[in-house]
Amino acid sequence: MMESKSVIRGNKEAAAFEVSLTPLEILAAEEIQKILLMLEKKVKEEKERIDNEIKALSEEFQKLPYIDGTVEYKYVRNKAGKEYYYYYYRPVGTPRRSIYLGPYSEAVPIISSLKRAREIKKKLKSLKDKQKHLEAEIHFINWLSYDAENLKSFVRGHRKTR
Repeated sequence: MMESKSVIRGNKEAAAFEVSLTPLEILAAEEIQKILLMLEKKVKEEKERIDNEIKALSEEFQKLPYIDGTVEYKYVRNKAGKEYYYYYYRPVGTPRRSIYLGPYSEAVPIISSLKRAREIKKKLKSLKDKQKHLEAEIHFINWLSYDAENLKSFVRGHRKTR
């Protein structure tokens, strides 16, 4: 017959309560703890990668010359009947004032800057949501593997009844 090991729970309230574990249960608890440590390492690496990506995108966003606003165009016909489109930049938060940009060739850099800024904002929002999710996962993993003795007691307490 296998000898069981007696373990005292980690919290102070239940310090007097002893749980008797079989060697198989102790082995299972230790394996679960190893799996949790590996999982925690992978999640932390993923979180670090996302943090670096957020930092790089934030730096790129700060370097953009135009980050908010819209580019509008106006159809114009001159006296000779030739048709033109003139482009205007309307910053966010300004009352109905537009900044004249000129023809399309002058507006292209601003249009591409505004488009890239929108893409970066969308990507940053997605990454920050994922970052919060990973932080919650890390918290949950830490809660599960808080104390080896508590984990062993958890396995013992949830053993199938015969």
